[in-house]
Amino acid sequence: MNYRKSIEMNRSGKDRFMKEHPNSPITDAKIKNKFMSLEYYQIDERWRFVLPLKKYDTIETVEMELSSGGAREFSKIGYLEFKQPDTDEIGKINIYQSKDNTDHYFVPFRDKTSGVETYGAGRYMDLEKEGDKFILDFNSAYNPFCAYSENYTCPLPPYENWLEISITAGEKNFPYH
Repeated sequence: MNYRKSIEMNRSGKDRFMKEHPNSPITDAKIKNKFMSLEYYQIDERWRFVLPLKKYDTIETVEMELSSGGAREFSKIGYLEFKQPDTDEIGKINIYQSKDNTDHYFVPFRDKTSGVETYGAGRYMDLEKEGDKFILDFNSAYNPFCAYSENYTCPLPPYENWLEISITAGEKNFPYH
């Protein structure tokens, strides 16, 4: 399956989940009845990168604040550097692992679109590996469940992952938020 079709299928699957699944974070019946789909930036393959991990000398434990208060520990394993497609500005983004799931690579981030076109608290990406490199695909950036309902608690992107560039890829702000 080609890249564009894969992203489109993931997006339509998420829309179905949000609209129909009993575990959807959209619990307000009025919103669910008028909800058709989430809003996304156009798929742009220039926002997909395959990059080597730049490891830190020591793996640091980071406490990420939670949207409902408190904090959760993650391991900061390294970072990726990428070039913004439209401006050639260099972005640096840290990668984290949950203490209880070291096979999951997690990237919470904010950027200049946060609070304007995208969810104000930030978006997430789950990374996959390709050999010894990571696939950093901003087209797959998504909102955490706390963007749709206050019933969810989500880690907030740490300040070190507040990017000074605009990431015009992935999911936009929830239209009924």
